[in-house]
Amino acid sequence: KGAFDVSADTPQAASDMAASLGLPLAEAEKFADVARRVYGKNLGESVGDAATAVGLLAQQMGLAADDPALQTMTENALRLRKTFGIDVSESIGTVKNLMENFGISGQEAFDLIAAGNQKGLNASGDMLETINEYSVQFASGGATASEFFSIMESGFQNGMLGTDKAAD
Repeated sequence: KGAFDVSADTPQAASDMAASLGLPLAEAEKFADVARRVYGKNLGESVGDAATAVGLLAQQMGLAADDPALQTMTENALRLRKTFGIDVSESIGTVKNLMENFGISGQEAFDLIAAGNQKGLNASGDMLETINEYSVQFASGGATASEFFSIMESGFQNGMLGTDKAAD
């Protein structure tokens, strides 16, 4: 039944992606195949859910269907959602900011966000907002992404309420 559901959902995902990405159906089918592979790794609630994440990444990061980073980053975004409850669109935007501001890879950015959550930096629910607000200032000041996260962690460990206060 599961295999039938996946094969039945993939054409609908392709159709939805063609509409959301403004692509011909044949091109959208390549993106739907990425979504099917992601869902096949038990990520996403359905092929359609995985396709939504693939589409967001394609739009926000400008990734093509044949770019291996599209599948990897989609998997990472869905893992953050599954593990920490982080909205896919919000995590993608934050990863993009980290990549642009600090010149790091998408994998490094996802890893930093996951590690920050594991260390409790999002206890106040403001970690991604802090990253988006302050990463450009820290990067402009010569800090690395690791140093930026270390400052937020030090503030958290020293009793500051929220990463926003630590970054200030």
